[in-house]
Amino acid sequence: MDQARDRRPTVPPMTSLQAGVATLICLCLAAACASSGGAGQGARGQKTADSGAGVVSLTDLPETHRDLWNAYLAAGNSSQDRAAWERARSEALEDPRLCAFLVDNLLRQLVRAWDRSQLAATGHLPGPFERARRELARLGPLAVPTLVELMAMADGSVALLAADVLAEIGAPALGPTAALLEREAAAARRRGAELLGRLPRGEAAPRRGTGAAEASAESCSEVALVAALGRRLLQDTEWVVRAQAARALGLRGGNGGQTGAARSVLGRGLRDEETNVRRESARALAALRDPRSIPILIDALERSVIDGQVGELPSLRAALKSLSGGRDYTSMAQWRQWWSTSGAECVRNAGY
Repeated sequence: MDQARDRRPTVPPMTSLQAGVATLICLCLAAACASSGGAGQGARGQKTADSGAGVVSLTDLPETHRDLWNAYLAAGNSSQDRAAWERARSEALEDPRLCAFLVDNLLRQLVRAWDRSQLAATGHLPGPFERARRELARLGPLAVPTLVELMAMADGSVALLAADVLAEIGAPALGPTAALLEREAAAARRRGAELLGRLPRGEAAPRRGTGAAEASAESCSEVALVAALGRRLLQDTEWVVRAQAARALGLRGGNGGQTGAARSVLGRGLRDEETNVRRESARALAALRDPRSIPILIDALERSVIDGQVGELPSLRAALKSLSGGRDYTSMAQWRQWWSTSGAECVRNAGY
């Protein structure tokens, strides 16, 4: 009996941030399901330091929290109110507890406004949704940890909304998003890879150092990001994660960067056991816009024809056509003949 108990899988404990985000998800869902009530009827706050988070009325909040949220709610009324909000916001950024309170409530406001279709029409002043999204993006790195956890843990539109705000924040989201690639949940790994395909390039090379800041900078280097996505493509147990990692490698490598590492790992992705992964690897090689991928694609095309793996043939042919300047040969001999006579010129013309 004791041995049987020892073999049971263990569930890793939640971090305090994950526990807080789990509560926030419940509150977001409750806000989305609520059938009535104005935007300012309640705000998320700490009842006490030990009792956890919950929705309370504005009158029950500490004065500093209440004044901050009231300033936000009134900010769209006049230039004077907007100036008051900017002052309150600046003060809140100096207080970690107020800042966390603001992030949580802006997220709740974002989800509720989306669910109720409180979106501004073209040419109109920002509505509740646009205001909440804009303020979250302005918070930048301060909002990133909660947004990343929300994207990893939530379902449906909540995760998509968090990802959209992170994409707008940009570079500060690179490190925390890359960390999702190592999560146990496949959905978190897939979402991390998907967002990395949308985020800007990292630093050109890792910095050397021993402090936390240097370690964080190294994890955000483009070299480290490509390596992390490559590990997912080659080692992940879920094909949907491998396929998303391939797509992200194409998007990142095609964004004006060095393509060597991505080319190498995507070439191995063309040998994956799953058709969808092979297909995405071919498309990613095309997205790199590096004609040095052509021999890899010719070999993969020949393999697919011989093995009868027809699922990726259209993607392989499309990639070859794109990288070769529109050529669409029908035989391996034609492709190999063209590459042997014109490949070097094709590479030079592409700037490599």
